Amino acid sequence: MWAARQSGSGPVYTYDGAVSKIEKFQETARLNRVADTVTANAAIVQGDDVDTTETVGGTHDGNIAETIVSMADLPRADVYLLDCEGAETDLVPDLDQGRVVVETHGDKGAPTDEITAELQSNGFRIDTTYDAEPGVSRDNKVVIATYE
Repeated sequence: MWAARQSGSGPVYTYDGAVSKIEKFQETARLNRVADTVTANAAIVQGDDVDTTETVGGTHDGNIAETIVSMADLPRADVYLLDCEGAETDLVPDLDQGRVVVETHGDKGAPTDEITAELQSNGFRIDTTYDAEPGVSRDNKVVIATYE
C-alpha cells in the first residue's frame, strides 16, 4: 500500500506466488482506497537466467501460482519492492534502473552483503540499510538503493 500512496495516481503492480495472498492484497488495497491504481498478479517472478519456482516461500496454503513472469517482462517502474523470501539473489542481477527496496533473507540464502554487492555492481548507490525485524538476530535487512 505504501507504493500505491507514493505513486499518486501512477500504476502499481504486485506479484505474489502464493495465490491466497492476492485476494487479501486486493481487499487491503480496496480498504486503503488505492485499488484503482493497483494490479495484483498471482505469478512467480524469476530472474532471466534462473528458475526461481522452487524458492516460493513465506506463508501460503500450498496453492502456488502457475504463471511465471521473467524480470525482463515486468513493466518498467520507478520503484521496485522485493520481498522474495530468499529469491532476491536471482532477481537483483536483472535490475538496472529506478529505486529498489529489497528485504534480504540471509537465513534463506540471500544475505545482505551479497545483495548490496550485486546492487552496487549493477550501478546502484546504497542509500540506507536497516533491520527488517528489529531485535531478531538473523540477517534480514531492508536495503534501499538508487540507480545512478
